[in-house]
Amino acid sequence: ITAGGTTRGCIIPPLPHSALTFTPHKQTGGRMNPLTDGQKELIRANWQLIREKGLKECAIDMFCRLFTAHPDLMPLFSFADKETVEELRTSPRLARHAAGVFRVVDGAVDKLDDLLNVAPTLVALGGRHFKYGIKPDHFGPVGEALMATLTDVCG
Repeated sequence: ITAGGTTRGCIIPPLPHSALTFTPHKQTGGRMNPLTDGQKELIRANWQLIREKGLKECAIDMFCRLFTAHPDLMPLFSFADKETVEELRTSPRLARHAAGVFRVVDGAVDKLDDLLNVAPTLVALGGRHFKYGIKPDHFGPVGEALMATLTDVCG
């Protein structure tokens, strides 16, 4: 992909982070537009770059980025309440959690053509996170950290 005269590896056109918004479900009224075939292919192609770099490595990077930008979220994670972000980077507990998060995303990417069957798993996962004190407002920063990680990996 060429952007501004520079060849880039990312298939998704770069966007400034300020252009990214993450709308909580309650504000969408439950309506979502289905992904087009082209969007699915872009997602698959870009996620393949994450797989090639390593799911666990990218997931750890994403969580470190999240905690650097939003240290106030660290206490929500049992593995992060007493450590610095740099100490967390080598934490086996962070590695396990982060890798698990990216395995869920990886599974959803594999099932982009059958998202109705993925939804119950994601809803159950959201329910568990609600019990841990996670609020809808917390997902915006996570989405931003994910998008920034994708941008780094994809170019």
